[in-house]
Amino acid sequence: AMLFTVLVPRRSYAASSVLGNAFFLFCVFTGGFLTPIASLPSCVAWFRWVAVSFYAFRWNASAQFSDWTMDIGLPGSVMLQQLGFEEHDFVIPPLSILGLIVCWLVLATLALVVIPPLGPRAAGSYGGEKAAPTSANGGDGGAGDAPCEGGVDSV
Repeated sequence: AMLFTVLVPRRSYAASSVLGNAFFLFCVFTGGFLTPIASLPSCVAWFRWVAVSFYAFRWNASAQFSDWTMDIGLPGSVMLQQLGFEEHDFVIPPLSILGLIVCWLVLATLALVVIPPLGPRAAGSYGGEKAAPTSANGGDGGAGDAPCEGGVDSV
């Protein structure tokens, strides 16, 4: 969601939340956990390689079905073959998850540096009005401006 906060023109929370959630749902649906990878169309099947959920599912399936035999005598390696995963795959998935997280953070940081924000907040104007005094006696909130008790000036 941080990358989408940068990519939204006005960098509003609502728009970046919608984009981030849509991206996350797309990652979940192409990761193989809810939809079998073999049934995905080729135009979206490539997306699993950038989806953290794919590597998490791959890691979890390998941990669950490696060296395991079902009650009916079927080895867990058959289940892994049907999913398209390998047995004892405990190195590539966690490193891939870590690599993807680092890549997304680097992309978001670069986008924050390169892409300027748009809208009225970017120029530093918040409606052109001067801020109201911060202390009760009309001062600028400095050391000599003590807050008044009871809302009445003691001067």
